[in-house]
Amino acid sequence: SESPVSQESFELAEKELDKYQKSYRHSEWKWKYGYRILLGISALLTTSSVLVGKLEYLNSAASSDIAALLAGLATLVTTLIAAFNFESNWINNKKSRVEVQALMLETKKSEANPDRILSQLQQVIRQKGNTDVNPPD
Repeated sequence: SESPVSQESFELAEKELDKYQKSYRHSEWKWKYGYRILLGISALLTTSSVLVGKLEYLNSAASSDIAALLAGLATLVTTLIAAFNFESNWINNKKSRVEVQALMLETKKSEANPDRILSQLQQVIRQKGNTDVNPPD
């Protein structure tokens, strides 16, 4: 039978894994949908600028200004997507979440070692490049 300390170690490891898995899932969701929404906005702004510039019944001095403004906004949104690495952050959080899920399964094995599992969690955190010294809430 397991000692209470060993069971406590497993509970601690499982709690930490669960905390990071939830954090990575939440971050993955935010980056994924932020990326998709901003990409859609950029596409709509680009399309709108072309339409405003080409529609003959809007052929006025203001239509070229509006088209330029829409094109500029589309460029700004696209620049924000690139500057904040939305797609890379989404993929990195997804990979980290999957690695943590694998570690969660590791805790269920009969020969599982809580210290080794926590060391592997540290590697996941380091690989992700997490510079936040505070663990996720």
